[in-house]
Amino acid sequence: MLLFWVIIIVSYLSGSFPSALVIGRLFKKVDVRQHGSGNMGTTNVIRVLGFKYGMLVLFLDISKALVPVLVARTLACLYPGQLDWFYLAAASGLAAIAGHLWPIFAGFKGGKGVASATGVCLVLFPLPVGLAIAIFVLVLIASGYVSLASLVASLIMSPSYLLIGRTGSLASFPSDSADLAAFVLCLVLTLAVFVLHRKNIVRLVHGSESRFEKARLFNRLWQKLKRKPLEKG
Repeated sequence: MLLFWVIIIVSYLSGSFPSALVIGRLFKKVDVRQHGSGNMGTTNVIRVLGFKYGMLVLFLDISKALVPVLVARTLACLYPGQLDWFYLAAASGLAAIAGHLWPIFAGFKGGKGVASATGVCLVLFPLPVGLAIAIFVLVLIASGYVSLASLVASLIMSPSYLLIGRTGSLASFPSDSADLAAFVLCLVLTLAVFVLHRKNIVRLVHGSESRFEKARLFNRLWQKLKRKPLEKG
C-alpha cells in the first residue's frame, strides 16, 4: 500500500511539470499563459513560440506521463502476487494526467491533457493509440483543426481497443477483470477529452475555432493543382 501511494504522488508531481511554461521562459523569456489562448499545451506553444518548441513541449508532455506509468508497470511486475500491473499503471497514469490538468507547480491551471493521456495509452494500449494517432494526423491535415483531430482520435480509442487492444497489451494480464477495466478507462479518457474541449466544440459548431492553415496539406495541394496551368499538347 505504501508503494502504491508513493507511485501515485510521484506520478502526480511528474505530470505537474509545466513543460510549456518552462520552455517558454527558458528559451524565449515568455509566459505562454499570457499569449494566444493562454493554454499550456502544444497548440498554443506552436502559435506563440514556433513549431520546434511546440514539438519539444509535446515530447515532454507525453514523457512526463509515459515514464511514471512504465515505472509503475515494471514495479508491479516485480511483485506479481501482490499488485496487478494494469491497476497500478492505470492509477499512475490518471495521477500524471491530473498533474498536467491541475499542476501544483503552475497554480493548478494546466493544459487539456491530450498529450499526457497519449503517453499513458502508449504504455497501456499501444496498438489502439497508434491507430488514434494516425487518425489524428489525417483529420488535422484534412481540416486544420487540432481540437477536431483530438476529439475524433479519442472516439477511436474504445472501439479500437475492443478490436485490437488485447493483442497489443492485455494478453498477459494476471487478472481477467483488467480487460473490462481497460475498456472503461478508454471510455473515461474519451469523455474527459470531450469535457475539456467543450468550448472548442462550441466554436467548431459556430465556425469560429482557430485552425492551422499550414497543417491543411490536402487543401494546399488542391490549391496548387488549381493554380497549375494546363500543359499544351
